[in-house]
Amino acid sequence: MENNPGGAQGQVECMTSIPFRPEFRTGVVTDKGVLVLAPRRVSGVQPRLPVELAGKPGTVYLKITIGTDGKVQNVNVVGGDEPFIGPVVEAVKQDVYEPQLIDGKPSVSTTEASYHFGPRH
Repeated sequence: MENNPGGAQGQVECMTSIPFRPEFRTGVVTDKGVLVLAPRRVSGVQPRLPVELAGKPGTVYLKITIGTDGKVQNVNVVGGDEPFIGPVVEAVKQDVYEPQLIDGKPSVSTTEASYHFGPRH
């Protein structure tokens, strides 16, 4: 704003965190007019990798089933590097989500996740 000779008008408010509001969730409206809100991860832990994997590149791709209570019901490994898979799956099993909402009602859903470790090229 310093380089704007006309100055700025209005007010800028900085929020350090966004409060929970359903309208901030990604959603779609079906052709029948039903609002479907995607699940949103609200808590979990980071994978704990063994020290011998520190700094090494690796990737894990998952398909995660989330229950109506927001807890992870199932984790399917789609692909990835073997030494990273176990720690990632153990961490993901502890995740908690805001469940998918269909017309305001919680429903079971499936989402995909990828984890990348080490330097990016």
